[in-house]
Amino acid sequence: MCIDKGLVGASRQAVDSAYIKANASMDSIVEKQVLDDAQTYTQQLQANDETITVVKAEKHRQVEQHHNWKKSEYKNQP
Repeated sequence: MCIDKGLVGASRQAVDSAYIKANASMDSIVEKQVLDDAQTYTQQLQANDETITVVKAEKHRQVEQHHNWKKSEYKNQP
């Protein structure tokens, strides 16, 4: 049909796909529970945010270390 409509040529075609298991059964729906303690939820969010901040700081330190190494190693190159 695509060839007839002029959307694609007839010389070569390729198809790529990935198998993904889908579960669209109404029986699999789970009711979300509302948190009873908002303060506990807030503390969990803050702890997660602190972890992300530590990881970002460490990554920044590693990048700076690498840049400093490049400066010293390649200082005499054009």
